[in-house]
Amino acid sequence: MGDAMKNAGLILGPILTIIIGIVCVHCQHILLQCSKKMRTKTNSDEYPDFARTVELCFENGPPRLRQWSRTMRIIVNVFLCVTQLGFCCVYFVFVSTNLQQIWTEYGIIINDYLNYLIICIPILLTSLITNLKFLAPCSVIASACMLIGTGITLYFSVDNLPSPSERNFVSTWEQLPLFFGTTLFAFEGISLVLPLQNAMKVPRNFHRPAGVLNVGMVFVTFLFTGLGFLGYLKYGEHVEGSLTLNLPKDIPLAQSVKLLISLGVLLGYALQFFIAIQIMWPGIQGKFGPRNYPLIGEFIFRTFMVLVTLAIAMTVPKLSLFISLNGALCSTALALVFPPFIELVVNWEGSKGPGATKLLKNVCIMVIALLGFVTGTLAVMDPEGRLDESNAPFVPVTIHEATIFEGARKILEKIRPTWPSEGIEFKLFTDGITNKLVGCFYGDVKDTVLIRVYGNKTDLLIDRTAETRNIRMLHSFGLAPQLYATFNNGLAYEFVPGVTLTPESVIKPSVWTLVAQKMAQMHRLQCWTEIPRIPMLRGKLEKFLSLIPETFTRPEIHVRVKDQFLPLSKLRAEVDQLCDHLENLGSPVVFSHNDLLLGNVVYTESLRQVTFIDYEYAAYNYQAFDIGNHFTEFAGIDEVDYTRYPSREFQMNWLRVYLETFQHPQKVTQNDLDRLYVHVNQFALASHLFWTVWALIQAEHSTINFDFVKFAQVRYGEYLTRKDEFLALSYEN
Repeated sequence: MGDAMKNAGLILGPILTIIIGIVCVHCQHILLQCSKKMRTKTNSDEYPDFARTVELCFENGPPRLRQWSRTMRIIVNVFLCVTQLGFCCVYFVFVSTNLQQIWTEYGIIINDYLNYLIICIPILLTSLITNLKFLAPCSVIASACMLIGTGITLYFSVDNLPSPSERNFVSTWEQLPLFFGTTLFAFEGISLVLPLQNAMKVPRNFHRPAGVLNVGMVFVTFLFTGLGFLGYLKYGEHVEGSLTLNLPKDIPLAQSVKLLISLGVLLGYALQFFIAIQIMWPGIQGKFGPRNYPLIGEFIFRTFMVLVTLAIAMTVPKLSLFISLNGALCSTALALVFPPFIELVVNWEGSKGPGATKLLKNVCIMVIALLGFVTGTLAVMDPEGRLDESNAPFVPVTIHEATIFEGARKILEKIRPTWPSEGIEFKLFTDGITNKLVGCFYGDVKDTVLIRVYGNKTDLLIDRTAETRNIRMLHSFGLAPQLYATFNNGLAYEFVPGVTLTPESVIKPSVWTLVAQKMAQMHRLQCWTEIPRIPMLRGKLEKFLSLIPETFTRPEIHVRVKDQFLPLSKLRAEVDQLCDHLENLGSPVVFSHNDLLLGNVVYTESLRQVTFIDYEYAAYNYQAFDIGNHFTEFAGIDEVDYTRYPSREFQMNWLRVYLETFQHPQKVTQNDLDRLYVHVNQFALASHLFWTVWALIQAEHSTINFDFVKFAQVRYGEYLTRKDEFLALSYEN
């Protein structure tokens, strides 16, 4: 509900939530009343279910509508099945997302598909329960887990709350449809109203003024309102589709919430699934059988449908948008269209109709519902990119270095439409040597947006499509900031609070242990299948070499490089010889950052965590290259000092921490450490060559005020200095 409040505003959201709650419970009472009337007319022992109630209302309504009774029953059943199975799909996504965060925090990297299959086992077992009464224990455990988890979530949500003035009190018109869909999805319980009433010992206690339905809905309404309000107030624009995803990743109590809520949702799957199967299975059995072993047939069908919801869930990239879509389409119809419509049908008396008051009330409800239906669906299926897995639209803007702030405002108009232009503050970062970076914020510094403008001709060096794909993928694993938008020559992404590392801080045990563990987590990733599992080192070096001119455009640059680096055949021979050697070492190929300089590691002391940023060169590569490259960066950028290159003792301690995560649960042996130490230092030579070649290209094209020729000379000089020493290293198998 925090995500819903974000789309409505801190004041408007709670008001609309309460109104929607009142309308929903009123429509549930309408359904109960219509069902009661139809029970009386048919002399049935039980109240008819939702679809049967609608069918009977049409059969006993105006003569012109009676022919549509069977069609209406089918339509209601279809909407019920889609809604309930939609719940089931979202439950899969919800549990998977929460568990993935927990696995990642403990260094357990599990492929997304395997994660879903693990979840599928208990869901499948509970879904084979064919009697609603036998689902009661699951429901009790689920409720207890949800109650405890909700209490702990509230505890985190009220801690250190920001001022309400830092949030939007009222959202934009464009956001309201998403609020409507999400909120209706949350309140949609109308499919369970009649089955629960039938299951009660005294059914009339369900719908009386102080009965189960009213008391329960009052509690749920205020719970949703409170959680949504606090969630948006606490986390602002960063609030996730589920508040559990915003909880601290490294605090055991917060992790327990994710487990509790996930367990509650997992056990609640069977109850939602039960409704859909109850509708579908009789028709399937009546038409196709089996008649000799009906229970086995039902088990097979239930298993098949669980696997269908699993398959759908594995293709849903954005939980909050899926909730909004399902809410806008199906929940709207079930909760706010069918009940008032059948009340009009069943109370239509000849030419008099149902009465002016009742007609006006029900027409108003249906008009609001249809408005939400249309606008909510259009908002979610936004062709500008809302269903994109990163929810990061493309903005057709080119930002020029001379007018970088004006260009940034155009991006913010799209991704932060509620920020007043005159109140936005900017900070230009000057540390980068590849791109221009500007921080943008309004009021709340925690909601800073970083806008990176690509350096001149850097697209020659960097695959920008792959970069944005990598950011999206790594963000889904909790390893990268969120991508907000892309534009013609750059991208906008989430600001990570903290400080970048320095040569002094990177050697502190409280810091380097986190870096080692984080790198190991990334190296264990099972990436999206479209990412080629080919080490990028040789191919990227060959491409870079082809981009170095034999004659530099600026004469002063050409003079400085010609003696050491030209002709290029000398440099190319060094690259080929080194790559031939390194490719025979057997270093594992893993998904690597490949550019983990100190400025690309953000340390957040209060959370005891590090975050890697700037994934421009991320790709599959040799494990030892990523580590060796990081070690070479200990020397710094502006004032390079290779006496800071880590000693053998430091490296062995660092590598042990790394391997304890990378090889978990396998124990780390001395032989493992010795082998990795040799590989890392020999691949460090490749790092020197890589950035030497890169700097020579930048010397030709870059407009940034940095001495790239000097940088190339220093890196190449260190390569020549260390070459014989590192290539002589060996270990015993």
